[in-house]
Amino acid sequence: AQEAERQSQVVTKVTADLAERLRDAVKHLAERVAVAGEEKARVHSTIFSNVQDLIDLIPACNIANDDGLDQLAAEAAKIIEQAGRKPVDAVKHSAALRNRISAEAKALSTKASTYF
Repeated sequence: AQEAERQSQVVTKVTADLAERLRDAVKHLAERVAVAGEEKARVHSTIFSNVQDLIDLIPACNIANDDGLDQLAAEAAKIIEQAGRKPVDAVKHSAALRNRISAEAKALSTKASTYF
């Protein structure tokens, strides 16, 4: 009984950790994309690839098969897909895209905060 409780706690912790990591990456994406049009703004492709790496990691690490976590990952994927193959160039040159991605990423970050 104790072992089952311990395993349940570990699964809950892993799920919350994944949600927290995704939240932090998406929040950082929102912050950096929001300023991407500014002259001296530094926007690197890693802000997108870090989110993509977590999206790719979640299916293998979602040992609880948590639908909410899968949904967060799916929403994050939709956000970064909008920027296309050259996301940094896309957000630097399109205010509309920049604003949309930043707003959606911020909203997803807030939603992910409810997981832990």
